[in-house]
Amino acid sequence: MAMLSKYATAYFSSPSCHAGKWQPKEEGPHGSYKSDVLAEPESSKEHQQELISHTQVDAKWLSRRCTALVFSPCNSRVLVADKSGDVFSFSVKAAEEDGRLELGHLSMLLDLVATLDGQHVITCDRDEKIRVSQWGAPHVITAFCLGHTEFVSQLALPEGREKLLLSGSGDGTLRLWRYETGQELQNCTISSIPRPEDDLEVKEFAVTRIRCCPRGEQVAVLCDGVPGIYMFSILASPCLAHPLYVNLPYAPVDLDFEDSTSLWVFSAIKGNPIQLLQYREQRWQPAPRDDRTKELSDVIGESWEQMGAGQNIECTERISPQHVDRKEQSKELSLLNWSGYQRNPREM
Repeated sequence: MAMLSKYATAYFSSPSCHAGKWQPKEEGPHGSYKSDVLAEPESSKEHQQELISHTQVDAKWLSRRCTALVFSPCNSRVLVADKSGDVFSFSVKAAEEDGRLELGHLSMLLDLVATLDGQHVITCDRDEKIRVSQWGAPHVITAFCLGHTEFVSQLALPEGREKLLLSGSGDGTLRLWRYETGQELQNCTISSIPRPEDDLEVKEFAVTRIRCCPRGEQVAVLCDGVPGIYMFSILASPCLAHPLYVNLPYAPVDLDFEDSTSLWVFSAIKGNPIQLLQYREQRWQPAPRDDRTKELSDVIGESWEQMGAGQNIECTERISPQHVDRKEQSKELSLLNWSGYQRNPREM
């Protein structure tokens, strides 16, 4: 389970977990940024019973800040997207190897996912595009998933749902796609889902997190500054159904499923940063605070400053066009000649 803040290094209990979103805070030589790669535990089942300690096995320096990272399906490489629109991959086992440039956009990348069959890398950017590229030849574009009208901030691949992709955006929609063809199957406007009246006036419902449960039948969505969670079911048809808003007394920062009825929620509340929600009696409700939850809270509290969890920077503020020098970015990327870039397919 990946539990992290929007601005901190991600902590993983297993390389096969969901992609972490992180922005390392430590600057390296010549304005580069440091990426920490953490070792995996011996058993992926152990995290359900007790906390697992991690050992740092490698660190890499990047020329631009990271915006997303994900392990490849067989856990042999780490894919890293950065603010300049590039995706690099690093070997997990061969720490001495330099990073490999895989593909690039002419806009800031905000998220990426690798399909479980190892055939495609899917990326999204600040200019409303979702691109499906072949892993073996990243210059070959399989499809574009077009339809969002604002930056595309999140991607998710529901497990057990072949060739389906979920995306979230600053336009306040959650969309379902067949990624190989770029076909949009459904468009859900999040603001249309009823939520309790409160003092918070939400004008924009920018999606900041999408998480799917292990079997892919439940989806949880966070929106920037919204004190609650939007829940959906994925039906076999396929379609998104049964939208539900789970009200919370705080705006969550991150979340992840333990199983289809258990959901861990991470907040920026220092004294109580993590909470377990369980689906009981036909609704999602907080589980009793047990020893495991207390221990998790203590561990997060010890790393609070390092994680930067107390910072309050709005997602839309960090990636909206007025906060990025797009002209300078395009000038840098135009120096890359992608027309002649080819390589042989490699094993993931």
